[in-house]
Amino acid sequence: AFQVDTIAPSIERAEPLPPVLTRIAALSFGGTLSEPAELTLNGAPVAISEALAWNVSVTLVEGTNTFDLVARDCPLNAGHLTFVVVLDSTPPDPPDGLILVSESIAGLVAIRGEPGSGEPGSTVTAVNQRTGDSQQAIVRADGSFDFPDFPAETGDPIGLFQTDSAGNIGASTSTTVPGTPGGGLP
Repeated sequence: AFQVDTIAPSIERAEPLPPVLTRIAALSFGGTLSEPAELTLNGAPVAISEALAWNVSVTLVEGTNTFDLVARDCPLNAGHLTFVVVLDSTPPDPPDGLILVSESIAGLVAIRGEPGSGEPGSTVTAVNQRTGDSQQAIVRADGSFDFPDFPAETGDPIGLFQTDSAGNIGASTSTTVPGTPGGGLP
């Protein structure tokens, strides 16, 4: 009896999977096919090993990069795998807007970034530039952030910088803990 192949080859991606969001433009990924087939990536041929393995290296462009893999076997059954990788190589701006720092009480201050002070979803790092102590806070959807108990004394310089979701680190801004050294006591 004559049998017609109607099953499309499947495309498997190997570990590690490409990140959905990255700051690095050079990307390599690969995988295997379920059966002998021709493979294309966005219409360009991809080499397949005897073990049905494939590997490609691409250079991402800033923004959204869509990858469409198509595997066609001899009877022209087509298997598809599409995925997206976003390249974000732009560092976030330094935290700005209204950043409030309380006076030091028992060696602790409160630092608050008012709405619009940070990039939503990024991480703000506060560093006491005198002691090296640091803490991190996630910027809320409105651009605000808080460090309720940050270790610092009057006059300490505090550096603030953001790291976005792609891992880009922005420039630092600084402020100084207000007040009178020693609490104003003689």
